[in-house]
Amino acid sequence: MRGYKGEYDRAIAEFEKAAEANPKHVNSRYNLGIVLLHDKGDIKGAIKAWEDYLRVEPTGPRADNIRNQMGKMKGMVK
Repeated sequence: MRGYKGEYDRAIAEFEKAAEANPKHVNSRYNLGIVLLHDKGDIKGAIKAWEDYLRVEPTGPRADNIRNQMGKMKGMVK
């Protein structure tokens, strides 16, 4: 999707729909955080997406990595 700015918004909408349709769908929450952070520069939005991810899947290697990343990110926002 790199280079297609409007595609990021469509991806975000699709990830949100997937999360709404299946409250246990962790990949949609994870990917939402990735797009918000890296493609949209929305640190607060990414933190929220990953907080939702952690509510669904609080343990495991990806959860630990997300917590570490969120710790760094929270220091970047006011």
